[in-house]
Amino acid sequence: MPELPEVEMFKQYGDCHLVNRKIKKIKIDDPRIVSAEPEAFKNLYGQRITSLGRRGKYVYGESTSKKLFLLLHFGMTGYLKRYETAETRPKGTRVSFEFDDGFLAWVNPRKFGRVGLVDNVEEFFRRKNFGQDALTISQKDFVEIFSSVKGAIKTRLMDQKNVAGVGNIYADEILFQCGIHPESESQNLKTKQLEQIHGMMQKVFHVAIDHKAQYHTYPKEYLLFDRTEKRANPPLSRMKVGGRTTYFDAKSQKKF
Repeated sequence: MPELPEVEMFKQYGDCHLVNRKIKKIKIDDPRIVSAEPEAFKNLYGQRITSLGRRGKYVYGESTSKKLFLLLHFGMTGYLKRYETAETRPKGTRVSFEFDDGFLAWVNPRKFGRVGLVDNVEEFFRRKNFGQDALTISQKDFVEIFSSVKGAIKTRLMDQKNVAGVGNIYADEILFQCGIHPESESQNLKTKQLEQIHGMMQKVFHVAIDHKAQYHTYPKEYLLFDRTEKRANPPLSRMKVGGRTTYFDAKSQKKF
C-alpha cells in the first residue's frame, strides 16, 4: 500500500501533469470509487487545479473556483499516469481527466482508493479525525500524543488519528532505526525515546522521498533495503503486530 513517500511522489507527478491544466471532461468508470455524486464532478469542467497539497496518504487540489477541492486517496494499488490519446488509456484506470493536450489517469486496479470533492479540505480532515502530517507534526505535539495513547507503539504509529502517513513498512523502518521493539507499549516510552522516534520518522521519510521511494536505492543499513528473513546483517525476525506482518531485529530492538 502506498505510504507517505509514495503518495508524495504521486503529488509531485500531479504537480507536473495536473496543476494549471484546464479540465475538459472527467470520466468515471465506476461510481463506487468516488465519494461524491458523479454529476458533481462536472463542476470542475473548465476549471483548473491551481495547486496540490498532501496530508498523510491523501493528495488534495484547490480549484480555480476556490470553493471546490479535489481529493485523491490511492488505496493499495493506485497511482497517476499521463497518457496522450483515449486509445492509450492505462489498464485499471477508474477515473480519467481530459485536457486540451492529453489525459491523466487515476489508476486503481483493486478499487480500494477513492476520488472525492469537498468544499473545505480542513473540515474534511477534521471530520475524519485525521492527525497531523508525519512530516510537519512538531516534536512537542508528537510526544504529547504518544505519551498518552495505549497500545503497541507500532500500532499507534499506524493509527492515522495520531499521525498521518505512517503505514506498515515505514513503521517497521522507523522502529528498526531507533532500536525499539514494535510491541513496546507507547505509554512506557520515555520522552527522549518518543523524541527519537519523531526525529527518525521525519528523517526516514525525507530519505525515502529523496530516493523517490525506490527501496533498492535506500541506504544499505535501512530495513527496507532488504526487508526479508533472508537478510543476514542483521538477521530479521517476523511476527504479527496488530494483525500486520512485522519485521524486526530481535537482538537490537529492545522491548519497553
